[in-house]
Parts: sequence; C-alpha cells; structure tokens
Amino acid sequence: MTDTSKPLETKSDPMEPNVGGFDRTVRITLGVLALSLALAIGSSTAFSADTRVLSVVVSLLLGGFLLTSALTRRCLGNRLLGIDTCER
Repeated sequence: MTDTSKPLETKSDPMEPNVGGFDRTVRITLGVLALSLALAIGSSTAFSADTRVLSVVVSLLLGGFLLTSALTRRCLGNRLLGIDTCER
C-alpha cells in the first residue's frame, strides 16, 4: 500500500516574532506613556467620575497591549497584515 498523501504545507509559524527594532521601541515608549496617563487621570479630580473611569480603562488596555506586544515581540495585527519588522 503506497501513501499518496501530500505533506502538509507549512506556513510561517504564527508564534514567530514579528515586532522588532524601532517598532518595539515605539511600542514600549507609548505603552509606558499610556500607563502613566492612566495614573495621572486616575488621581486627577479635573474630570467627572465616569469620564475618569473610562479614560483610565482605555489607557490601561492600550498601554497593556503595547507593552505586551513589545515584550513578547509578537503582534496579531502585524501578523494579519503581513507586517514583520524583525531583522533576520
């Protein structure tokens, strides 16, 4: 009996890093700024409570996403768009 199945075609590994260099530096910088903004807004009394909570949550989510993608060197958005800024 012969095996007529074709070997599976391998696409690029989805866990390959695709964030590097300048892109990574920008993500770290913006992530830290977003987290700092969340702290500043959270301790401020210049905004209403609802606005303050919404602003803090958005800033924390944005900062967390940017720092996570920079530290893991992987970004789903980059992968979906075919962008790879890693030097190889």
